[in-house]
Amino acid sequence: MNRILPLAFSLTTLACIAPAYAEPPVCGADIDACARTLVLENAGYIKACAAAYPAAKPLYERAFKHWSVMKMPIPGLAEVAREDSTASINAAFEASEDLRNLSEEERNHECSSRLANLTTPTPTLAGHAFSLPPNALNKYSQ
Repeated sequence: MNRILPLAFSLTTLACIAPAYAEPPVCGADIDACARTLVLENAGYIKACAAAYPAAKPLYERAFKHWSVMKMPIPGLAEVAREDSTASINAAFEASEDLRNLSEEERNHECSSRLANLTTPTPTLAGHAFSLPPNALNKYSQ
């Protein structure tokens, strides 16, 4: 019996830690829904990063405003990305909580990565929620 407790504790600890380092799940058949979710996630992180690094706030806001993905005809994108929508407010709150639980180095890396995705010449949509199939955004290219 004494051997079972340390093993159970170790397995529980691993189960809690593993999701933090796991790859995001691959998007299913509904690419539109996955794209909206990832845009919303990125919008939340951009707001949270701007709050975490106030001196860089204009940079984050400008990058999001000019993000090429926001110009794509993704169905339902305008409603999801609206700054005062409940989904947008919740995404910013969740991202703030996530950033608050990171070390300064990890927070800086997360925010820098998000900013880099928004400023690449090729439309890039990445996040923790889903992994889009290669060339998934080609469907929205004009």
